[in-house]
Parts: sequence; C-alpha cells; structure tokens
Amino acid sequence: MIEEMKTFPLESVAYHEAGHAAMARHLNVAVHSVSIVPDDGSLGRVQPCALPRGFRPDLERSAATESRIRRLVMVCLAGHLAEKQFRASLGKRAPSSAGAIQDHTTAVDLIEWLVVSEREAEAYINWLLVKTQHLLEQDWIWRSVEHIARALIEEREISARRLNALWKESND
Repeated sequence: MIEEMKTFPLESVAYHEAGHAAMARHLNVAVHSVSIVPDDGSLGRVQPCALPRGFRPDLERSAATESRIRRLVMVCLAGHLAEKQFRASLGKRAPSSAGAIQDHTTAVDLIEWLVVSEREAEAYINWLLVKTQHLLEQDWIWRSVEHIARALIEEREISARRLNALWKESND
C-alpha cells in the first residue's frame, strides 16, 4: 500500500472515489461518507450505509434483490472506470490499483448471488461494466464526478450531506 501511495496521484484517487460516489448517488445507493485520506487498507473509500435489515440474497430471489445487487455492483465498478476516463483525458493509461482489483472482487462476489456459473457471472459483470461506462460518459454524470473529485481534492473527506449538495450543484 505504501508503494502504491507513491505511484497513484491524488487526482486519480479522487476521481476513483468520486466515480463510486456519483454512481451511488445516481442509483440511490446511500453512503455515509467519501474520503481520499489513506489508511492501512486503501488510498480512499466510499463508506456505504448498511444494507437494510433482512436483506438476504441467499434466501430471497426477487426483482428487488436483483436490482439492489446490480446497483451495488455498478457502484463498485464505477471507481476504476471513472479513474480510467479521467486519466484518458490526460492522455495517460489507468493501471489497475489494488482498490480497483478489490472493487472488482467485491462486484463478482455480489453477482454470484444471482448466477449459477462462472461464465454467467463474467457475462453479467461485462454487461454491467458497459452500462456503468455508458452512464459515466453522460455529460451530466461526468460533471458530477468532476465536481465531487475537485471537492475531495480540497476537503479530503465529504459527508453524505455534502455529497448530496455537490450532486445538486453540478446538476443545476
């Protein structure tokens, strides 16, 4: 992690976390806070709100459960995709950070609640990658990512209330 902190610019981390945060806000996935203050396990994080009591995808196979999992997976995938889009705008390639790898692992773990085979999981993840990328390419969502990233660079941590205000400011 220490070595990664030296090689990943603050802006990349900010765009990564802003991607998660903007996608969460767009998909109505509640978060407590967003931070680019490094700790022992990460360079930044979006702290999600707890899943509702009684959310048991292992027991309940419903459209609501599938929708919730799909939205959570898209939030997981949005970080690396936003970072990649930001770095591409600078003419740079976005290597996979430890955070991006962990996000992808979390996405696969979530998808496994919905599918029966590894092949199906891979196809589902690929479909959600395309959907997530498409959303991030929408001007109004990308404006939100940029606005949130700039705030993170300045403030280092933002609360859910501040995230909602930034979302509204960028879309007014």
